[in-house]
Amino acid sequence: MAAQPVRPPGMGPRLHAPSRIEPVPILGGHADYFREAAPFVHPDGRSNLDRTAAAVRNWLAL
Repeated sequence: MAAQPVRPPGMGPRLHAPSRIEPVPILGGHADYFREAAPFVHPDGRSNLDRTAAAVRNWLAL
């Protein structure tokens, strides 16, 4: 079993995260983020990047 990384007290992955996190479902993985052709286009016709950009625009409009 691999050892878990040791973090100083008070440190963690959410330390500097925004107060609200909105999940954005994407198809594929990180390498497929900018693809705009099947099978990486959602049924609504938008790419992963389009969906993420829409989520960011909505967040900025708050």
